Amino acid sequence: MTVANRSAAAKADGNRRPRSLAMGMALVVVGAVVALLTLEGTLRLVLEHYLNPFEPDAELGYRLKPSFAGRYPWVSVRTDEEGYRVARRPGSSSGRKILFVGDSVTFGFGVEAQDAYPLRFGESIGRAADVVNAAVPGYNLQQVLLTTERFLKRQTPEFIVYGLCLNDISGAAAPATYSDIDPHRRRVDRGGVLSSSFLVSFVERRFDRLARRFGPAAPAEEDVGPLLQNLSSPDLGESVRAFDHQWGELQDLRRRTGIPIVVLILPYRQQIVDHPDWRAPQEFLGRKCADGEVRCLDPWSVLIEHKREPLYNGSSSMHFSPMGHRLIAAWLVNSMARARN
Repeated sequence: MTVANRSAAAKADGNRRPRSLAMGMALVVVGAVVALLTLEGTLRLVLEHYLNPFEPDAELGYRLKPSFAGRYPWVSVRTDEEGYRVARRPGSSSGRKILFVGDSVTFGFGVEAQDAYPLRFGESIGRAADVVNAAVPGYNLQQVLLTTERFLKRQTPEFIVYGLCLNDISGAAAPATYSDIDPHRRRVDRGGVLSSSFLVSFVERRFDRLARRFGPAAPAEEDVGPLLQNLSSPDLGESVRAFDHQWGELQDLRRRTGIPIVVLILPYRQQIVDHPDWRAPQEFLGRKCADGEVRCLDPWSVLIEHKREPLYNGSSSMHFSPMGHRLIAAWLVNSMARARN
């Protein structure tokens, strides 16, 4: 090969190297983009259709998706065609429904449907298939009333059990929204670059959790002292007035329909384990229940008897363990049987 030929070959080779490098980098970029899009699509499918049982609702703010089958947050959750939580094998109903309404405590947050007190109650009286668990995590009494009215448009239950978690009082003035229940929606509502990306939202939440783990000690799950000790606190004034109004609507529902309504007062862990003298909400509700429009039942005393047992789920202030649900269901059966006798 002549010197001229070698020079031309070297020049051609030199020209090919940048092109090869550029092509390699382009392939890496394309591969990365494809991988990210694949991951985004996978997360969107899993988070939206398997780990998120909620959907927006114009009247209620949000509701449980009809015919959902997935997990929330770490246990299996199934709903029927109306969006009510059901066990895997609901069985056949007698047609005389027993309606349970409330928030995450009655829904059975953190436990299987068959371990939550509504279904345990139904099993104890031999009518598990008659139980309708229409409770939705995060609902206050205003949303409970709307849920009940919707149910009554289709059928009339034999009686209604409203599981009143005490934060229904402190949260009466501010019903939860879909943005409150779906962390990704909060990011979408804030807007900004890639605000609709599930992948970015997922990574952001993981970094937040990591920061909390290695950052300053987090406060207790809920600062419920003011609620449990003194409902006359100015900070609770608006919420208490809103709850008074909602309670009046609950009484009106009882009068209009003639359907018996049982209000099951569900205490916080702090009242059972640490501060049995923190009874302000029960005293407040006791005065409301004295008129007899609705029947109120308070399992506080039976829970106190078992205070050294694991009644609550993990470190939760209000969500019961399977044992706590079982104890409440058995107590509710006995209390209602005594009332009939």
